[in-house]
Amino acid sequence: MSCQIIAIDPGVGGGIAYETTQGGCEVVSMPKTRREIFEFIKSISIGDAVVVIERAQMMPTDGKKTARVFGNNYECLLTCVEILGVPYASFHPATWQSKMNLLKRRKKGEPKETQTERKNRLKARAIELHPSKKVTLKTADALLILSFAMQEIKADRVWFETNADLPKQKPSLF
Repeated sequence: MSCQIIAIDPGVGGGIAYETTQGGCEVVSMPKTRREIFEFIKSISIGDAVVVIERAQMMPTDGKKTARVFGNNYECLLTCVEILGVPYASFHPATWQSKMNLLKRRKKGEPKETQTERKNRLKARAIELHPSKKVTLKTADALLILSFAMQEIKADRVWFETNADLPKQKPSLF
């Protein structure tokens, strides 16, 4: 059984990447309003679609406004996919980044990677995986989440479903 995957980075500067009916993928920056988010997800959800969304996680360095907007985006996205009846799974950033070999291990005495360095490293990897796409800092994570979901669903659906944070009312994605 095949399905269309829609991958979402719910951050303030996030994006949405999705498989097209032609077998390729497209990526856009996060729509600005709740209505635009709903209409966009509605317009791209075809057939047996499944949404894979990065679980919201505020960082200690996030300001109050950033944390609030991030949490609001995440809840808005979950509400949209539930209203549309599209099954979804959420994954912690460390889970998908680990599976994609994107977590950087520091050597003893090595300085901690800055957020800018980390985002640029992830963007570079997204460009490697999707050279024909215009990858930006806003869309890189969404493309990587899409790559993660495509890789893991094809490799081991049981692992994917077992490790996803699934909504309680929908025990299976497929």
